[in-house]
Amino acid sequence: AAAANFSVNAGAPATFNGTYLGESGATPGLALAFLGFGGAQVINNGTLAGGNSTASGTSGGVGVSLNGSITAINNGTIKGGEGAGYNAANNNLGAGITLATGTSVANSATGLIVGGSGSGGMAGSGVSISATSGSTVINAGTIRGGADLSGGSGGGRGIRVTSGTVSIQNSGLIEAGAGNSAIYAQASGTTLSIINSGAIRAGDG
Repeated sequence: AAAANFSVNAGAPATFNGTYLGESGATPGLALAFLGFGGAQVINNGTLAGGNSTASGTSGGVGVSLNGSITAINNGTIKGGEGAGYNAANNNLGAGITLATGTSVANSATGLIVGGSGSGGMAGSGVSISATSGSTVINAGTIRGGADLSGGSGGGRGIRVTSGTVSIQNSGLIEAGAGNSAIYAQASGTTLSIINSGAIRAGDG
């Protein structure tokens, strides 16, 4: 479960300045979940982090989940929780932030979005997108896949896209954890529009 769930309407942005942590445990929780209406905005100036796993074979929690018509503006830190022996390669689990159809994220120059680290299984993605259309990532800061704590399972992807049409505009840094892709399109029918004036870097190894 999320530490908190919010419905956000256009014209009344929700701003967060503190630290919000998902519950750690055998089934870790995500930090915050948002359902937006009419082009709503949520602004993070603090730290939003998914819960850590305490049981082998489970992932960390998601930092932030977006659904509906909403844009997250991140000036702080959004991160996924630490997993324990779980492969987060092809799902949202352990991601810093997840985007659904019609949602977007704007990561400012001071912003960090990072996937949850992994130990014994691939780490979480920085941004994980499950959309049919209309999702955008604008990055002026850092988006990073989670770290590989075990040294042999692989770090997370910077941005993972399951399908659909997604726009990525990067003037900052998008990078993967060790041995992985900075931007990964999971399905063959995925359409990516990428405008890059920054750095896009695969993980070492």
